[in-house]
Amino acid sequence: MKAFSYQFFEESEETLPKEIALFKRVEVGPSESSFLSSKLVLQNYCLMSIESGQFDWNFNDKTYRITPEDLILACPGVVMEKNFKPVEKGGFYKIALNPDYYFVNPSEEKFEESEFTERKEISYILSKFRASGLFILQNSEEVKLNFKKLEEEFKSRELGYRVRIRALINELIVSTYRRYCMIDKKTVSGLKDPGLDKLTEELKASLSHHWSVKEMASFTNMGVTQLSQRMKSQLGYSPFDYLIYLRINRAVQLLKETDEPITGIALDTGFYSSQHFSNTFKKVMGECPSNFRKTPREPATAST
Repeated sequence: MKAFSYQFFEESEETLPKEIALFKRVEVGPSESSFLSSKLVLQNYCLMSIESGQFDWNFNDKTYRITPEDLILACPGVVMEKNFKPVEKGGFYKIALNPDYYFVNPSEEKFEESEFTERKEISYILSKFRASGLFILQNSEEVKLNFKKLEEEFKSRELGYRVRIRALINELIVSTYRRYCMIDKKTVSGLKDPGLDKLTEELKASLSHHWSVKEMASFTNMGVTQLSQRMKSQLGYSPFDYLIYLRINRAVQLLKETDEPITGIALDTGFYSSQHFSNTFKKVMGECPSNFRKTPREPATAST
C-alpha cells in the first residue's frame, strides 16, 4: 500500500481505496443526473473541500451548508447524504484515506522508523476525530490552496510527487486538528453571513424584480465590490450569477409542478421575455424549457 491515486468522480465512489489515499475531483452540474441524490455510509476517513458553488449536505441526519474555503473531515461510520437542487453547479475535492495504512499493526508490515512515527502520530489524530465523527472547518484559504497543490501533484506525477502528496495530506490533517482543538463549536449550518441570508430571502421573494448589483449591495449595506467578494467567497457565485441560479431553480419548480405558460414563468422569475428565459435556461440546463417540462426525471441514487 505505497501508491496514491487520482481520478474524477465515479458513481460507485464509496469503496475502500487500495491505495494510501484516493483523491477525487467531483464536478456537479445539470448533466450529472446520476449524482443529484446519493446516500452512503463512509468506510474511510474523508477530507473534502469545495472548489466552487455551495452544497447542502446531510451528515448523520443533520444538514450543513458547505461553501468554498470550508473543509470537512468525516470519519468511518458517518452517514452522508447529498440532495442537490436541479441546477446545482460547482465542484469539490475529496480525499479518501485508507484506515489500514494508518492503523496497521507494526508487526504486519515492514517500514522505516521515521515512517512509523509519522503514521503513529497521524493515526492518533484521526482517532481523536473518530469520537465526534465530523468536523467542519470554516473559511480557511490555506485549505483551498493545499487541495489545489495536491491536484497539481497528482496530475503532474513529477519526481518526488509521492513524498509531496503524503506531506500535504499530513499537513491538512495536522493543521485541521490544531484548529479543532481551538474551536468550541465544531459544526456549522446555514449561511455564514446573516446579511447574505437576508438578501437570499429577499431575492427569492421578489424574483420578478429586475435587480441590479448596486441594489443588492444597498440592501446589505455593502459596497458593490465588497458584496461581490463576499458572495464569491461564501456562496461561490457572483451576485448576478447567484440571482440567475435562484431564478432558474424557481423556474424548474414551476415547469414541473404547474401548467403555467412558459411566458408567464419567464416574467414571474424576472426574465425580460420568453426568448431571454429560453436562452438562459438552455445555457444552464442544456435544453429548452418546453423540452424540460415534457421529460420525466427521477434522480438516481449513487451506489454505496
